[in-house]
Amino acid sequence: MKKYLVSLVVALSLFAVGCGFLVAAAPWIAKIAEIIIDATNILNIIDATAKQAFAVNKTPERAQDEFNTVMVKARLSLQTANTTLRGADNLTQEKFDLAFKNFNDAYFELVALLSVNAASSKAGTYGAARLPIPLSVTYKVEN
Repeated sequence: MKKYLVSLVVALSLFAVGCGFLVAAAPWIAKIAEIIIDATNILNIIDATAKQAFAVNKTPERAQDEFNTVMVKARLSLQTANTTLRGADNLTQEKFDLAFKNFNDAYFELVALLSVNAASSKAGTYGAARLPIPLSVTYKVEN
């Protein structure tokens, strides 16, 4: 019985230490999670919009491949930003901008690709101008 009690005390101690860390880091860790979820949702919107437009407009395979390559780049850059910032001791604007630079660049590249395809669309424009701007583009770190 004593062995189980000691194990319980050790487990609760580790949990308490872990909770203290999460509370201390929560303000900016939570914001990073929100920004990554926002960006992921926007990528999902872009992907669905593009696939629908590609089917309607019979977009050449080369243009679809280019779009898919940039989409993969955008998704991978979000993973990199998440890993980079979760491992940081603190959050500064410089660290934030550097972590999300590749994602932001890929986002604007996707918007440009949709705009080019929309301009040549027989079915009219399909949303590049209506896409939301990710929080990663506009977020300012509070120090």
